[in-house]
Amino acid sequence: MSDADRPGAGQPQPDGGKKREWSAKQVTLVTGGFAIAASLIGVAATALLASHQGPGSSSTPAATSIRSSSPMMQTASSPGVPIPVAPAFRLTDPGGTGVYGVAFTRSGALAAGDLNGSAYLWNVAGAKVTATFPGARGEGIFGVALSPDGSILAADTLKTPGDTVGSVALWNTSSGQLIATLKGPGNSGFGNPPAFSPDGSTVAAADDNGSIYLWNTATGRAAATLTDPGGQLDFGLAFSPATGFLAAADGNGRTFLWNAKKASIVRTFADPDSLGVRAVAFSPDGSVLATGDSNGHVYLWNVATGAPVATLSGPKGGVVHGVAFSPRGGILAATSDNDTDHTYVTCVWDTAGKLLATFADPGSLGATRIAFSPDGSILAVGDENANTYIWNMTWHSS
Repeated sequence: MSDADRPGAGQPQPDGGKKREWSAKQVTLVTGGFAIAASLIGVAATALLASHQGPGSSSTPAATSIRSSSPMMQTASSPGVPIPVAPAFRLTDPGGTGVYGVAFTRSGALAAGDLNGSAYLWNVAGAKVTATFPGARGEGIFGVALSPDGSILAADTLKTPGDTVGSVALWNTSSGQLIATLKGPGNSGFGNPPAFSPDGSTVAAADDNGSIYLWNTATGRAAATLTDPGGQLDFGLAFSPATGFLAAADGNGRTFLWNAKKASIVRTFADPDSLGVRAVAFSPDGSVLATGDSNGHVYLWNVATGAPVATLSGPKGGVVHGVAFSPRGGILAATSDNDTDHTYVTCVWDTAGKLLATFADPGSLGATRIAFSPDGSILAVGDENANTYIWNMTWHSS
């Protein structure tokens, strides 16, 4: 999806907005789940669900199975576990709009945010919504993040007509309470995934004017503001799990590594194609940074030296909207949209740059955000057609 197609693009940029608003809205707990019968694909998918069965979840997943005749690459799979040709099943957004944010808790629950401004917490094994987090003003959610301990859900929102500025909503995932609505002092909305620091004490979000705002998670108070040197929109944010430095990718093709405490840039990674960088992610140990650009390339960088490690290319190019490393290590995945020939895929590579698998979006619409489960056994991919597809990743041998 191009910048021009994003909700709010080209709208006037009014001034102002308070730094912070507090509220006490409660979420609506969904007790009934959904009653759509599911038929999972193959033994691998059945084993996948069994491994993620959680307390209180149904033994009959209320999800929709997917079948596909699309060719898939069949390489580097574990003995007896083929690379899937279709997702195990899909979770359909209750609001019926595009899913632009996905993130897993440590226990394996999946948070997903939609363009209606609501976020949902899913029991993946039971394919049931366990909690609903309604948006404060109906702003579209363009990214979600969970604090490291899973206690707080953050949602980055984009302004809508009649609203002055976007915001970052923080919910308590246990009580469902909306504990804070965070706003920057600028005149533009938030429209990309937020990020939590490794200790969960800080949450960061980038606005449309090249500013990155950091808040104290506990108090909701502003902690710092970082400004992109080129004044460009920052599309992707990620904190290093090793150093706590913040990677911020901008529309000029540069990714800056910030020491947020000192408000100083430690290192700059320049996209070889000089194209906008849309997504960033650190490897589990923080030694490698992945940056995805507008030409379908994902570049791997040595964080300590700044040297390029590998170039990962998908079969069709397109804009990379999301990138994620498997917690197991050894592989990473990225979503790619090519609007020219309407090819929307998720690619999986090893960290040496070898393309292992290409998963086509079954809805033939844009694949958006992406997340691995904590054990790396499943991959969740949101799309613009109100679905989150669940892919079995047990074929990977790492």
